[in-house]
Amino acid sequence: MLITAIKKEKKAIFEDGLQKGLEKGLQKGLQKGIETGKQKGQREKSIDVARRMLALGQDIELIHKVTGLPKKEIRDLT
Repeated sequence: MLITAIKKEKKAIFEDGLQKGLEKGLQKGLQKGIETGKQKGQREKSIDVARRMLALGQDIELIHKVTGLPKKEIRDLT
């Protein structure tokens, strides 16, 4: 009887720990996904700005300073 109660308690502790671990992992994954999405969106915006600046005849050096994009990448947009 006592052994059965101990086994049940251990199982409950394990299941609780597993559930908390899963929730924490999902939360971390969600945060990572949001951060990755923000970075991707920011990069796409920088590329869009660079294209617009190129269309206006702006210098690659200035575009690099404004957007932070590598000069080679800006040149490749032309």
